[in-house]
Amino acid sequence: MSKFPYHFCLVSRDDIANINLQNNEIVLQTHNNMRLNYNQNSESSVCIEDIYNIFWDLPRSLVDELDHRLAAIPRFSGLKIFANGLQSISRLTANEYRDLMKVMIFAINNLYDTNINSIEDIISNKDLVILYESWNKMYAISKYEVFKESDLEEFKESINDWSQKFIKIFKHISSSELKLPKLHSWIYHIIEIIQSFGAINGYTTETYESLHKEYVKIPYQLSNKKEIESLMAINCKKKSNPIIKNSSKKISDSNINDKMKTGFNKFENCLNMYLDQLDISSAEDGKVTIYGLVTLENGAIMRATNSFHKKSWFSDISVCMNFEELLQYSSDQSICYRQVLLIVYIDIEEQGIMSNLALIWQYDFKL
Repeated sequence: MSKFPYHFCLVSRDDIANINLQNNEIVLQTHNNMRLNYNQNSESSVCIEDIYNIFWDLPRSLVDELDHRLAAIPRFSGLKIFANGLQSISRLTANEYRDLMKVMIFAINNLYDTNINSIEDIISNKDLVILYESWNKMYAISKYEVFKESDLEEFKESINDWSQKFIKIFKHISSSELKLPKLHSWIYHIIEIIQSFGAINGYTTETYESLHKEYVKIPYQLSNKKEIESLMAINCKKKSNPIIKNSSKKISDSNINDKMKTGFNKFENCLNMYLDQLDISSAEDGKVTIYGLVTLENGAIMRATNSFHKKSWFSDISVCMNFEELLQYSSDQSICYRQVLLIVYIDIEEQGIMSNLALIWQYDFKL
């Protein structure tokens, strides 16, 4: 047990509650007197602990060589160059980490070949490069916007390949031997999560963070800190009731739902015309799913909703017209500008029809 437990000054444990101490009896903890205790092997009495740092075993030349290799990479459009090495790695953004992943495998290749400092259980450079290669492959698949069954199988194989190499190499470094819940979830549950909820890119905590702020943090700050749970429940109930009471009013509010109403009014006729073109006479078992937003193949997001952060958002799009219909519309060099009113997915199982459709409004002429 430390004889001087206070972290600002060298006051003994017995005198911590003594209010009659003189100023000359209070010695501040400074670098010099801490160094003196360290040299006299009495560091434990002043709360100085000897902590092993694994990085002390790594030769500094490897870090310098890695920085030099990263800085020597030629400039390329769209790729960040780390001219100063990894000095500010703790402040890297997600995009900078992705740029680093693109070049790191080349930077660490043949970085070292012998165990100069006789480090126990050192990771061979070849194993490290192979591990990074497996990681890059797994990460690339995880960024898919849409997964097919074959993609999921490939993804599962890449996860198993990476995890086996990762655990084998780094297990002895981890105090828990890599018995981590996140690692377990990634290895055993991510595939079924994708099957249930879609691509990983669609996951976000932004919605839940805003809900947590509105329904937990703010009510807690407004409360008197007594019987907090019951007060917060009452506050949340008061917030939810107006939404239910006013829902019927919002439906009849033309200022809010004007474009959405137009889309629904025109949708049935347009759907019938679409089915006639496909020579489908009956679609009784068909299902229609309406989306507020979709992500296109080029990464752009198309929206058709009257409630996006309390505002309506109907995306504008440009359409390259067929020559036969070109004269019916006002166009700009064969390009017409329109607005999306509805985004739907049609599934007619009996006919084998599965289509993604958008109902769009021609600004100056017709639907």
